[in-house]
Amino acid sequence: MLIVAIPKSASSSLVASLQAVTGYPRTNAEVRSNFLTSAPPPAQYCQLKRFHSEVAELSDAAVAALVQPEQIAKLHIVPTENNLTQLRDIPKIVLLRPAVEVVAAYWRGMETATWTTSVKEIARCKSLEEWMQTAMDIGLTAELEAFNRR
Repeated sequence: MLIVAIPKSASSSLVASLQAVTGYPRTNAEVRSNFLTSAPPPAQYCQLKRFHSEVAELSDAAVAALVQPEQIAKLHIVPTENNLTQLRDIPKIVLLRPAVEVVAAYWRGMETATWTTSVKEIARCKSLEEWMQTAMDIGLTAELEAFNRR
């Protein structure tokens, strides 16, 4: 089962529920480390790549690993032309969330230490409002909006 999710869309909770019901293993880490972290990053999602290592162009081998039977793969696969073509005929669940809600969720996760990042711009901000403006300034909000549109 393949789940394509915009960040902060409750996708990890969905995976945990599906694992409990099906008993299938989650294969995110294997696919991420074996195929995606070394794959070329899409130029139009360079800010999102800074937050999530699996933001990449899919290869045939990566897609084959994602669609193995009796497993659950949940990744933030950005909708580039290549990725849309690669996944066009593959059954999947797609989870989306408004861009501004994703940006705000990054802040809440960092502020409560339930989510960590090495992105310095968010750590420098002193308030949610400052972070929301920074996310717009660096292009993160626009990238998340593009994710939702495609």
